[in-house]
Amino acid sequence: PTDAPAPADTPAAPEDTPAVIPCPTVEETDIIFIVDSSGSIGKENYQNNFKFVINVIRSFEIGENAIKVGLVIFGSHAYIIFNLTSNEDFIFQSLINVQYRNSTTATDKALQMASKMFTTEYGGRVNVKKVGIVVSDGKSTRPPKTLEAANDIKNEGVTLLCLAVGKEAQSSELINVASRPEYYIAAENYSVLHTFSSVFSDLTCNAPPAPPPVEPCPAAKIVDIIFVVDSSGSIGAENYLSNFRFISRLLNGYFFGETGTKVALIYYGAIYKVLFTLTGDSDLIQQKLSDVPYMNSSTRTDLAMYSIIGRQLFSTDNGGRENAAKIVVLITDGKSTAPDRTKLVAAAFRQQTYTVIVLGVGELADKEEMELLASSKDLCFPVGNYDVLENYASTVSEVACNAVPSNPF
Repeated sequence: PTDAPAPADTPAAPEDTPAVIPCPTVEETDIIFIVDSSGSIGKENYQNNFKFVINVIRSFEIGENAIKVGLVIFGSHAYIIFNLTSNEDFIFQSLINVQYRNSTTATDKALQMASKMFTTEYGGRVNVKKVGIVVSDGKSTRPPKTLEAANDIKNEGVTLLCLAVGKEAQSSELINVASRPEYYIAAENYSVLHTFSSVFSDLTCNAPPAPPPVEPCPAAKIVDIIFVVDSSGSIGAENYLSNFRFISRLLNGYFFGETGTKVALIYYGAIYKVLFTLTGDSDLIQQKLSDVPYMNSSTRTDLAMYSIIGRQLFSTDNGGRENAAKIVVLITDGKSTAPDRTKLVAAAFRQQTYTVIVLGVGELADKEEMELLASSKDLCFPVGNYDVLENYASTVSEVACNAVPSNPF
């Protein structure tokens, strides 16, 4: 229980630690702390990680039918300190003297290990909320692999919260590892880490269930997907990042390569940019998705969509395959700046054999325009807001996977 005293040698909370309010609901939750043990931290700073962890845990009722906790640390490898357990004395005792590894930053390996730790074999439970809390002070050794591992664990129903410590960690990498923008928190240094305990207790307590997992598309399925992403000013920089979490989650179900899936991405405002043409290089895709520029301008949907036809972006010259199913996924939050031109582009698409899926996010999305652009009305998805966009990844993935191959050449 939350009011049970910790062992006598558990580190006391520093005086400036904000009071941690007990979680008012006792929802069954498995929590795994994923803690950086790399050489840039220093041994003294390292112990502050576990004062933070202890303070977070104190806000919860630990028990087999309540909260279970696990801990994995990482340097050049990932090391399980303890699997998911409800033994409170054991948890606190284990946190007192965790060995410092003093090496590189294999965040990807830690996330992969945490994924295993959430399974029943390691003490995890079925049909309970799952939360991973990542604490790190720097960029990982293999950023593309880290983002891939983060997407994999999130697709398994785990909500990831990230605490970035120091300037080196405050990069787009950990922002993209976190399940939502508000689940990424930056701390100036390790000496103030304990002051964030109440924030993470609250986030863990109130985190909604993770979006449904994306079912794998068969490895033999040949699919070319072009994502077209609205980058206009009405979206906002934080909401804009939700587009790429949605895309990353959707792509978790696909096998990349010449005989599998290829992806391209266009983003647009007053102009459009092709970020990359059709490629099956999964590392390149994840790297590009982690840092897409935000245009913050108008909404020339017509220009972005017509570029697919005008520049023949599905052609073999641009990486396409003649025997592939050809999918366009448009994500927009409002009516286009040039609606008459957008109607002409919609008419041009009806002469093609592409499958066009449209997600209109928020109240300003124009339903009539969306339905004109989509291949059919049932491929037009109104989305309440950017917070829930990821919930549609499973549905859109299924449509793309089942699309019939076409040959527009």
